Order: sequence, then C-alpha cells, then structure tokens
Amino acid sequence: MNGIILRVFALGLMVTLGHALQCYKCDIGILGICATSKETCKAGELCFSGVGKAASVMDIKMKGCLLVAQCNKTTQTTGLGNTTIYSMTKTCCATDLSESLTCNQCSAGLLGVCLNSNTVTCSTNTSRCFTARAVFPNIASFVGFNSQGCQESTACADSSGSLLGANYTTTVVCCDTDNCNPVTISGASSARLSVVAVLASAVLVSGWSTL
Repeated sequence: MNGIILRVFALGLMVTLGHALQCYKCDIGILGICATSKETCKAGELCFSGVGKAASVMDIKMKGCLLVAQCNKTTQTTGLGNTTIYSMTKTCCATDLSESLTCNQCSAGLLGVCLNSNTVTCSTNTSRCFTARAVFPNIASFVGFNSQGCQESTACADSSGSLLGANYTTTVVCCDTDNCNPVTISGASSARLSVVAVLASAVLVSGWSTL
C-alpha cells in the first residue's frame, strides 16, 4: 500500500511542477505494426501505453500523452448503434519515453534470411531496436549472419573477433521507434555456397548464437 501511495504522490508531484514529458506516439497499431514518433506532453499529461481489441478479435495498441484523470482505465469506443469498435486499456508512466518499444526480433538469420522472425516488447524503457550483422571477410561467398531485437544503447556498437579461426566483424544499427528494424532478405542465393561452406556456416551459426 505504501508503494502505491508513493507512486501516486510522484505522479502528482511531476504534474504539479509542470515537467513536460517526452513520450513515444502511436495513433493506432495493428498486428504489432505501428508508425511511431515522439511528442512532448502538455501540462497535466503523462506517457501512456494502450493495448486492446478491435471487433473483439484483433490486437491493437496506442502510445502517447494522456491526461492524468484518464490514466489506468479501460475505455470503449463505439460507433453507430452503440456498437463497440474497440476497447483499450491505457496504463501511464511518469518518465521520459517510458513506454517500452516493440521491435522486430530475429534470433538467428543466415544468408540474409531470418529463420524465426517475430515481434518482441522490450523489457526496459531504455532499450532500443537493433539489427546486427556479422560477416566473415575471408569467406567472400558467405553473406553472414544477422540478428534483431531489443538491447540497451550501450550495446549499439560495432565489434570484431574470431570464431573457430575465422575472423568476423559485426555491424550494429540501433533505432528508437516501434518496429524500426525491419526484417530484410538480402536476395543472396544459397547456391553460391559450396557444400563445404554450407557445413562450415552451420557450425558457425551454432557458435555465434552462443556468444
């Protein structure tokens, strides 16, 4: 109970002091895809994340600034005949960009093709979406590996190393809006690889995924 009282007091204090929050903004997101930008809240507003259902079956979401009085509530938007178009539960937070991002995730990609793509909601509000690609300069016909998901800003840096005697370089690109790291296919054909290279790449994938 004391923890709840302290959180409510903190929210009220920020509003009273007039601190203008910066929040991620998404007018409407469907099937995990949402065009996200950033906005500065007005006095008396907090950041919010909203999740809900359209037509009782389709997952939707929203993000942005919301009046404190409308926080942590479930509302329904209705149309003609008082038919429910969608319901939305909006949860507020009181720090800049405090709504966690949703990112495309690819745990393992080979030859520019993601083997298991999906979407993931970052576990912290300081995480960024990223795309990482490792290439092996000494294996000219091998496109390399790629991975995508969420990670902290401190990990958004290129690196290099050696795996099973083969040198590699990893390029990491980070971004700050929902699903800003699209899963891409390079168009490279596996026919370019010899049987030996394919077998070697399978071993390398296993080793790289454990790094």
